[in-house]
Amino acid sequence: MNAPTDWSNALAVLAAGLILGMLVFFMTRRRKAAPKPRTAVAGFAWGVACTLAIGGIAWYASTFTRGDKNVAVPIAQAAVPAALEQTDAIPAMQKQEPPAALPPNHPPLRTSEEMMPAAGAAQPIHITLSLDPSTPPRGGTIYVIARGAQGGHPVAVRRIDTNAFPVTLDFGANDSMMGARLPEKVRIEARLDSDGDAGTSGPADLRAFAEGVRGGATIEMTLKAN
Repeated sequence: MNAPTDWSNALAVLAAGLILGMLVFFMTRRRKAAPKPRTAVAGFAWGVACTLAIGGIAWYASTFTRGDKNVAVPIAQAAVPAALEQTDAIPAMQKQEPPAALPPNHPPLRTSEEMMPAAGAAQPIHITLSLDPSTPPRGGTIYVIARGAQGGHPVAVRRIDTNAFPVTLDFGANDSMMGARLPEKVRIEARLDSDGDAGTSGPADLRAFAEGVRGGATIEMTLKAN
């Protein structure tokens, strides 16, 4: 907010400007007239007059700056308590607002703790893969796939190239398709692919399955023919 105009200071500055202008005007007129010898006293008087006029203008200009500062401080000090009162009133208004009522027969809302994934789901699953004893030693490409407990699309996949068994691995969020935690329970599928193509599945592929596996569990899976 701007401070009110101090008309007395404004008029004083205007008067000082007029005086200085008149002094310059008369000095110019005298120079145009025939030159006359000027005494030292006259020169000194002109110097004092000009100095007083310029000093008066500078002094009155400084009073405007001091006046603005003095006005701004009380306004700012008065605004701080009002802002604090408004801030304190926000929590009180929030406490007074009742929660919206749910429609009839609506299931209860889940809390934030219930919506968080289970702690076990964040831990990797420790898997050991081995070949069926009746199968000749072989190597190849292994695909480890995790699906939800009810099946559906894969939620995590790992590809492993190996020449020997058993194979151990930690399978978890780092293998997730979306970079998120695995569900609380998953179905683990392992397949030793005969042609190295993830999109094909032949009768010669060796497979193993594990149902309802939780995060942090340790399981052993034996790859064998169907």
